[in-house]
Amino acid sequence: MARSCVTDPRWRELVALYRYDWIAAADVLFGKTPTWQQDLIIESVQEQGSKTSVSSGHGTGKSDMTSIMIMLFIIMYPGARAIIVANKIQQVMTGIFKYIKINWATATSRFPWLADYFVLTETAFYEVTGWICPYISRHLLSLNPLLACCRRYSRGER
Repeated sequence: MARSCVTDPRWRELVALYRYDWIAAADVLFGKTPTWQQDLIIESVQEQGSKTSVSSGHGTGKSDMTSIMIMLFIIMYPGARAIIVANKIQQVMTGIFKYIKINWATATSRFPWLADYFVLTETAFYEVTGWICPYISRHLLSLNPLLACCRRYSRGER
């Protein structure tokens, strides 16, 4: 059976430094310095119980920063689940998942040991001992065509 990241002192140090500072984590793990607008989103999203929605034009970095927030959430919180919802699955694959692949390559080049504990496939990113997070495609009645919803599930929480 695979070993959980929580037993690794490197993971504990990473969590101590960045669990509550995703802006710094985006820079250190993924080499991305968020814009001031992205800073506002990250600060909102990393708050416990956050319900954050974003609407902006094309080319503003929503998909890139969403991919980083999804990976940080899964890395920093054992047992976390992130479900990406879109009108069409192709939106997820050409948008957020494209950036997950790019950003994961950067993270594992900077912190190679992360690849021992987290797995990226064509359709999922998850901790080796945790729940596998598949994409879900369905039509949502929303003004926002692409949504990323994250929620932490502790044992017993529904």
